[in-house]
Amino acid sequence: MPAANVAQQLQQAAAQAPRRQVYEYPIPVELSWDGKEHSVGLVELTSDEELMAAKRAQNEAMRLAKELAKASVYEIDGKRLSVVDGSADEAWGRFGAPLRNLLVEAYADIHVASDKAKAHFLGGRKVKVA
Repeated sequence: MPAANVAQQLQQAAAQAPRRQVYEYPIPVELSWDGKEHSVGLVELTSDEELMAAKRAQNEAMRLAKELAKASVYEIDGKRLSVVDGSADEAWGRFGAPLRNLLVEAYADIHVASDKAKAHFLGGRKVKVA
């Protein structure tokens, strides 16, 4: 299948995908790659996206944290990024270490349950015999 058809199919699939919440964070000028203010939007990953990131990490824990955060980066200044077309890798390559580490923290922040939700969930445990 020609590459143009594959790209078109990916665009159509993306257009039909369910809408997602985008968590937008400001990028401070001092962490910017070009000395200008920018914003970065992250999304909660699906289980399939998490598995793809884990495969890319090749069983390396430090690499896994970075791959999960990179997969979660959805947009820069409102412009959509994708692991599929390489735009996410390109953007990630421009980010300095401090910004990449903040993105790992942001990933964790939106993917981990609050203390209240965790306490409710774990505190509600019941035991039954089946």
